Amino acid sequence: MKNEGNTPIQPVSGKIIPRYAGPSTFARLPELRDVKKCDIAILGIPFDSGTSYRPGARFGPQAIRQASRHLRTQYHPAYDTEPFAELQV
Repeated sequence: MKNEGNTPIQPVSGKIIPRYAGPSTFARLPELRDVKKCDIAILGIPFDSGTSYRPGARFGPQAIRQASRHLRTQYHPAYDTEPFAELQV
């Protein structure tokens, strides 16, 4: 998804806002309600009814959002790609 300035929406740099601060969204991307122009949409849906005697699956989406705070937006040499520049998440 691109904003009005036609620039890609990317995660906020850890140099601007610390990685532990701000709202808990995937890769610290802004929360979007209209995802019509996004290439990839990542939804976290907590669901705990599929297991017996092993609850806790409902915490999975929040754990993924917390771990994704440490993703980098730079070039990935092993895959020869720059994910947040090529796709709008």
